[in-house]
Amino acid sequence: MSDVLLALAVVAASMVVAALSLTALTVWLLCRRNRVHPRSRTGAPLVWLVSPVLGARTHRRLRGAVRLTTTHGPWSPALRDQVDELHEQAIRVDAHVVRLARLPRAERGRQLRQLTPRVVLVERTAVRLVGLARPTTVAPAGWAGDDLDDLAERIDLIDQARVELGAPGVDPPVTATSGEPWVAAHAPRGHRTPVSAR
Repeated sequence: MSDVLLALAVVAASMVVAALSLTALTVWLLCRRNRVHPRSRTGAPLVWLVSPVLGARTHRRLRGAVRLTTTHGPWSPALRDQVDELHEQAIRVDAHVVRLARLPRAERGRQLRQLTPRVVLVERTAVRLVGLARPTTVAPAGWAGDDLDDLAERIDLIDQARVELGAPGVDPPVTATSGEPWVAAHAPRGHRTPVSAR
């Protein structure tokens, strides 16, 4: 009888351990999915994976823009630094979104809406980088700075360089400005626009 009870206890303990392990794995996968970049932790709550609030939607837009560039590859040396910098900028904007989400409701909404142009710029820059990767271009040397506006300006320069070099299938560059709305017309041919602004 004692052997039977011991066997049942072992089976029950194994089931509990398996359930806890599965739960921990699920939570880990959800936390990783909730990151703007897979290698950078985020302070965004897990509920933001599905929440309709403005902060959550903004977080998901940043995550979608970064995912657009992480699923594309391999990147050429000419664009690798620009992609890495875009990821850093998106992570910084997301950290700001998380901080703003802790403000009182009225102030939170106002400041998050003011942040929207920066999110749009991240999205547009991600789309343009993917477009510039087909075909590979040569980036002008001597770039410096880590500001998102500066990054967008550098992407403009790459576009202009492609036009001057007569690269096939290149449209005239569209200057990225923080106040422009997100429009699908700016996306490269054959590419789907990332998460749209709501």
